[in-house]
Amino acid sequence: MKNVNQTVNESVSRESNFDLLRIICAFAVVVIHVSAQFIGAMAGNPQYVGMEFHDVFNSTLWNVLSRFAVPCFVMLSGAFILANDKNADFCFFYKKSLRKFFLPLLLFSFLYYLYSNILIVGGHFLIQKPDVLSLGVFFEPLLNWFKGAPFYHLWYMYMLVGLYLFAPVLILLKHQIGDKSFERIAWGLLILSGMFAWGRDVVAYWNPGYCFNYLGYFMVGYVLRKKAKQNNFQGLLYILLGVCVECLIAFLRFEEITCGVEEGSRSWIDPLSPLIILASIFIFFGFALLKIRRSFAFLSGLTFVIYLVHAGILQVIQILSGEHFFNLYDVTGETRFSIPIICMLTFTLSVLFAYFYEKLNINKRMESIVFQRNKLP
Repeated sequence: MKNVNQTVNESVSRESNFDLLRIICAFAVVVIHVSAQFIGAMAGNPQYVGMEFHDVFNSTLWNVLSRFAVPCFVMLSGAFILANDKNADFCFFYKKSLRKFFLPLLLFSFLYYLYSNILIVGGHFLIQKPDVLSLGVFFEPLLNWFKGAPFYHLWYMYMLVGLYLFAPVLILLKHQIGDKSFERIAWGLLILSGMFAWGRDVVAYWNPGYCFNYLGYFMVGYVLRKKAKQNNFQGLLYILLGVCVECLIAFLRFEEITCGVEEGSRSWIDPLSPLIILASIFIFFGFALLKIRRSFAFLSGLTFVIYLVHAGILQVIQILSGEHFFNLYDVTGETRFSIPIICMLTFTLSVLFAYFYEKLNINKRMESIVFQRNKLP
């Protein structure tokens, strides 16, 4: 149990602007996945048969205005990992990452693998009711896990595993060439990603070749955090610029949807599309400039588990929401009410899950089981 002084000191030492950004990004990811269901229903995706919505622009606006979340999450990781010189020690960093990051990721990946198989059985026998259930369909969740997406949202986590492989090398490089040269390389890599990586096919999300595409974001996060000198007016101005760019993207995406253009690999909303890069940089730097006195440390500390669990909770809500339970997807018949209600419900349940997950010290328990014999430091 931490004493009061220790808690206060930790709160002061944290950067509340980045804690707030981390929370907003976690909620924005929920918004992306909720609004994507409505857009999928409008576009005739068979996954959403029976859901009828017609407010295309509102759903698209919700979806696009949240697209800064993944790039900002990558920049947040780079901002703090690359600033810690201890992470230049390969053994120290990889052991720490194995305990704090990869072990929980494996746990949730396994749970989502089981969950996907349950959904397959339920979907066949409760909805489609086929005569024969092919064993081949059960290989798909395993194949998705091998690709780094045991559930659709976990691609980001497996991509981050690949980025973590580069982290100690980047810190050593920074020491060798200095911050100025490091900054030039960071911006150069980010520009090249927008020019050449946008729209490339993905074989495996953990593949270092694919993860390299996000290296620019990872490095620029460190650069922008280091360069930022707190100024609330300028910070809010940069955030507003980022939102304006995302509004432009929303109009472009709306035109694609209304013209029947599917979301391809070179979509405007891809994390590596040039306009998303621009919007995300503005928003991240805007938050870096903000000076916030209030502490958001507690909720920020839950965002890792919130991200891991929210997609499963959203799937359960979608399954239960129907004629025989509660029809959240048709609360008023308008997405301006349905989307925020489902987002708030999903986020709140995810926060509660994350709270009890941390309260039960599940990570600590896993560490003690896995590393009991090796007794890693």
